[in-house]
Amino acid sequence: MGNKEICNIISFTFIVSPGILSIIPFFRMYIMAMFFTTFLIFTIIKEIDISKNKFNFYLKLYFISVFGILILYYCIFLYFFIFFILLLKRKWKSIINIIVIGMLVGITVIIIFPPIIKHIFYGYRGKQSFMILKQSKEKYWLNILTFFQFINKDLFENKLIVIIFCILILIFIILFFERKRKKLEISPDFNQFQYNNKKHIKNAIKKYSVILISILMYFLFISKIAAYNQVRFMIPIYCIIFIEFYSLLFLLIFKVIQNKYYF
Repeated sequence: MGNKEICNIISFTFIVSPGILSIIPFFRMYIMAMFFTTFLIFTIIKEIDISKNKFNFYLKLYFISVFGILILYYCIFLYFFIFFILLLKRKWKSIINIIVIGMLVGITVIIIFPPIIKHIFYGYRGKQSFMILKQSKEKYWLNILTFFQFINKDLFENKLIVIIFCILILIFIILFFERKRKKLEISPDFNQFQYNNKKHIKNAIKKYSVILISILMYFLFISKIAAYNQVRFMIPIYCIIFIEFYSLLFLLIFKVIQNKYYF
């Protein structure tokens, strides 16, 4: 089974998942926000090495971010977290480019829709969010659990904990056998294989980290400021969450099988 078949399976499973079928009536800004959010993550993952990115990459970041924010204000927070993560461990030129793009996105959004400032800081929803920031820790944890249940039920049929547990077990198996293999006699060819393998793993970790950290920060922040415990606030990251966990699970399973880490 190749990468194309795996992608098709994950895509089909996502389309027919209860969460997506249940939000068909919300085929408005929430689904469109999910599209642009997923598109932004895909663009970054595809061109993760910022130091080699050209003008085309930053142009994509600009337009995707502008459209996403204009569709749903909550995308501002997710895109801010993503841009912040991109700033880490970058060269100065890349850092300046990302900061400039972020500023241009903000200026463009305000020019196109000036009331956005009023809506966020002075509108009733904005005032509600600022008031909710002062909520108790008990209320915050309740919100986290509620939103987690939405994601767990809608996308994973209440099996997310099991999937996370399987991922951790597979990681442990891979690390155990990798450490065991290092103790064996090493040939020049094996050295080259190890180098390429480590490079591939490092690149994969970088990609999954960008996704995981950004959606986790968004999840925790929205759980803190959301005026209501409604699933629509999490819809923008539904596709990213689904792809993150299932693609990581598939990746680890195939690594275990291909390298025969079960003997």
